[in-house]
Amino acid sequence: MPACRAGRVNLDRANLEAALPGYTVTRLIAGGGFGLVFAGQHLRLDRPVAIKILLPGADGAAAARDTFAAEARLLERLAHPHIVRVHDFVERDDLSMIIMEYCGGGTLRRWVRHRPTVVTAVGIGLAVAAALDLAHRQQVIHRDIKPENVLFAGDGTPKVSDFGIAKIVAFSGNPTNTVIGTPAYMAPEQFTGTALRPATDLYSLGIVLYELLSGRTPYSGRGIATYLTQRHLHEPPPPLGAPTPPAIASVVMRALDADPARRPPTAADFANDLVTATTRVFGPGWLQGCTIPLHLPDEIRASAGRGGRTATAPPSVPQGRPTAPRRPAVPDAVETVGYTATDSPPESGTPADDVPAAAQAPATVRAPSPTDLAPPAPVADSPPGRGTPPAGGTRGWWPSRRRSTRKPAARSAGRPVDYRIDSPFGVAVAPDRALIVSQPLLHRISRVDPEFLLDLAPTGVPPHGRGGGLSVVAGTGKAGRTGDGGPASDAELDSPAGIAVGPDGSLLITDSLNDRLCRVSPEGRIETVTVVSGLRRPRSVTVDGDGVIHLADTGNHRVWRLDPDGTARVVAGSGTPGHSGDGGLAIHASLRGPQAVAVDAQGRLLVADQEHRRVRRVDAAGRIETIAGTAYGGRPATAGGPARATDIGAPTSLAVGPDGIVYVADSANNQVLALQGDSTLRVVASRSGPVVVADPRQVAVGPDGTVYIAQPGRHRITIIPG
Repeated sequence: MPACRAGRVNLDRANLEAALPGYTVTRLIAGGGFGLVFAGQHLRLDRPVAIKILLPGADGAAAARDTFAAEARLLERLAHPHIVRVHDFVERDDLSMIIMEYCGGGTLRRWVRHRPTVVTAVGIGLAVAAALDLAHRQQVIHRDIKPENVLFAGDGTPKVSDFGIAKIVAFSGNPTNTVIGTPAYMAPEQFTGTALRPATDLYSLGIVLYELLSGRTPYSGRGIATYLTQRHLHEPPPPLGAPTPPAIASVVMRALDADPARRPPTAADFANDLVTATTRVFGPGWLQGCTIPLHLPDEIRASAGRGGRTATAPPSVPQGRPTAPRRPAVPDAVETVGYTATDSPPESGTPADDVPAAAQAPATVRAPSPTDLAPPAPVADSPPGRGTPPAGGTRGWWPSRRRSTRKPAARSAGRPVDYRIDSPFGVAVAPDRALIVSQPLLHRISRVDPEFLLDLAPTGVPPHGRGGGLSVVAGTGKAGRTGDGGPASDAELDSPAGIAVGPDGSLLITDSLNDRLCRVSPEGRIETVTVVSGLRRPRSVTVDGDGVIHLADTGNHRVWRLDPDGTARVVAGSGTPGHSGDGGLAIHASLRGPQAVAVDAQGRLLVADQEHRRVRRVDAAGRIETIAGTAYGGRPATAGGPARATDIGAPTSLAVGPDGIVYVADSANNQVLALQGDSTLRVVASRSGPVVVADPRQVAVGPDGTVYIAQPGRHRITIIPG
């Protein structure tokens, strides 16, 4: 490491390590007017760190040492998953040093260049807002929110950095309202030197979100500070246009109001407005589509999963106490049965307009009793508290290779049935006709007994068995990664999403936030599939009758093929996010966060390109084309017509029926579509019928043509008999 000099202090490695016993210093990361940042390692803990040094020669630094120490103590108390953690403060000779968490994932500037999806951009905004909310409650205003000050940890978690540093450097002899910040991201009040408040940081966050969504700042172009001052003070920012949905754009634009009093009053209010708007656009449960780890308040997660609460009104409008949420009525065309983990219906936070007024009618089924809701009692071959294997089996996640010998009962004239279950996402049908369900928010995979489903079919009334026929297949309910090689029910998962059942009876799980693919054997033991490394937020997996696996490597914008012989290769996506390449080789085409994969009757790969509102297909020669969907403004699906001219919204799931029909879950428009051949689309289910659904995230089709539609925002799976 080359030596650096500041004033009379020699900052070579030997001098730094002498000032920091117990640490080794590796390289210079960054430098600026405040000082320098080095990468280092805590020797005894083997922990990578960042070492920030306030240089003696920095402006005002000599008089700021006491304040630097006080601010370091304050920052140490700002413990939040989305704030860079301070480990220690050290003073040696003329040096003041803060030892901080090392973030090796780069800065948000990289994301700006590559344009994240709308959902990911909103997720980043929520993470920053959560960090700011804690800081503001501790009376700390950041004053320099910008892409360079949002770092990413090695696991992809966004973290706000440099809290209070600008204030520390310019403290001595200067008023609190000294003009500090980066002009392109500064609020008008920062230019004028007037009093700052939490809304100041929200303006800067609004600029960052504007840039993430559009690729430019509202006052783009280079210019001197005086020029930018005039623009920020006197010119309204240009509106955010397509592809940003108007509801989300409206929240961002409100944060950019020149008058601080007209911006959201707190970071928590801003986060609520943002999550409510996004839920209106993408439907409840959209947060599961975010490809970065988020640590958000329960209220925000509940709003994203269940439709959100009313957006905050401007400060001048008095707000009363919130009213109790209404339980949505259940349409009389759909029976509601099954299991919940709470005494009250889990959809109680969902607005009543999740189903159309014409369909609202009292439910006719018995509400679950506390006995129904109790977990199954353990048995000898099941760990305590992990549930009871279904009758007829003693080992593994499904009891027998044989399918149920019972014939499917006649269904009520093909009447759909709703099975109630907490936060369902991925759906698959096991060889014994059991229903396998992933529950990312509960970090587990569950199984619905086929006998229960058969008893349910004729009447829509659940039998009096324990737990609504539900048992746990994998996951303890705690987010983690332990348990490889042991029983799947004793292993930890973190937000498992896509699932698929192989021809040998094994269960495949995309353990999304653990960045891995898992396999559960028919005997119930779990292992990580190691043939592919470097996965990032995988969301979907499918397997064909020959055991060939296709895996959506969502965060890396590509799709893998895993053959039974243990080889793996990329079959779609160049790794660069975007939309291009139709007509050419799929491995050179650009995808953006593929959400779902399936294989059609001809063995061709199907990919749901959610961000670009299209379904794309890879033929046997490896060439890619769009088979359904177009940009905003396409024909509505209810109008029929060519699939490539139809607006299919935000496709989040694909499934292929035994008759070759491709089913598409469109969460943005609250509908499930059926693509027949390469030509036309028809609506299978929607908020207005023929089968009523809301927030359809995943769809699966059984061997008999039965369609299963998972709706995490409504906490139910709608079953349409084949």
